Amino acid sequence: TQEYEKEYTDHQKKLIDLRREAKLGGNFFVEPEAKLLFVVRIVGIIKLSPKPRKVLQLLRLKQLHNGVFLKVNKPILQMLKL
Repeated sequence: TQEYEKEYTDHQKKLIDLRREAKLGGNFFVEPEAKLLFVVRIVGIIKLSPKPRKVLQLLRLKQLHNGVFLKVNKPILQMLKL
């Protein structure tokens, strides 16, 4: 656990240094975005149109209250907006 804690603190310090560098240079620092999503199904299939139903099937969300981890990419985000 000490290795993980050291790695985490190093990462935080690196982000702080990057923010300070950007501020001194008059630039902007864009925060890194998450690489994973956890999606949970909270709606049943009754009165659901075919397209969202197919999206739930593709995301392996076949039952109510199931959850899956997904990589963040453009197609996944488009499917989740339906």
